[in-house]
Amino acid sequence: MPWINEGKVQIRHIVVGVLASDSIAKASTILGSNRPHGAYIKNFETFRSGGIVPVHAASERGKAQVEANNRLMSDLGVSATPGIYYKDSTGNVKMRLGLPPESELNRILNP
Repeated sequence: MPWINEGKVQIRHIVVGVLASDSIAKASTILGSNRPHGAYIKNFETFRSGGIVPVHAASERGKAQVEANNRLMSDLGVSATPGIYYKDSTGNVKMRLGLPPESELNRILNP
């Protein structure tokens, strides 16, 4: 968060639904919400207790986008979340699958 708050890092979060049987409905609810950012934060804050509760109308509005995001994930060969793309210190684009340990995340975000 400090790098984001200081404007040193930009994050593009592509919402997918791949972890569990209800992931597409939850991701679709987030993207189909009238306040997607708020729905995303709510899901993040309540993830350990099950996350956001799918809402049918919002889920229907967001479903096509989540399905497109899932296809993109597959097409890019991203087999774990998060899938992180970043430029290294020489400007080459690299990919990291899964959440890296803090020391590696520090290197990725501050090459």
